[in-house]
Amino acid sequence: MRQQNYSGYNDDMWGGFTEIGRIIRDAKVFGLIPQDEQCKDWPRHKFEQLWDQVVNEWDKYGSMPGNLPKELREKHANIHAVALEKAKAMGWTPEEWLTASDFDGWIKEEDLDSVVPPEWLQRSEHHR
Repeated sequence: MRQQNYSGYNDDMWGGFTEIGRIIRDAKVFGLIPQDEQCKDWPRHKFEQLWDQVVNEWDKYGSMPGNLPKELREKHANIHAVALEKAKAMGWTPEEWLTASDFDGWIKEEDLDSVVPPEWLQRSEHHR
């Protein structure tokens, strides 16, 4: 299968207000990547590595923004508020978050049938 690369934070669905976008925002909060990093053309494995680093940072604070030191808590609130407002301006609603696919930003919904084998979907524990 061809390697799927990320479109970049600003070109992601809802201006980056997606699961991958959250990884990027949290990585910026913790100083794991520069504030202007878009992660454009990053392969999936690079996000997995970044996610591991983000999780390690969150573990220090019980995965709760309220447990962050004041400076990080304010940085987190600001970064996520900007992202939320941008997404809302683009037409995002909470329902969009609930119905988003794990593949958003990687594989178009109409292309999933060519990627996910039909026999895989027939098993009761698997779903789209």
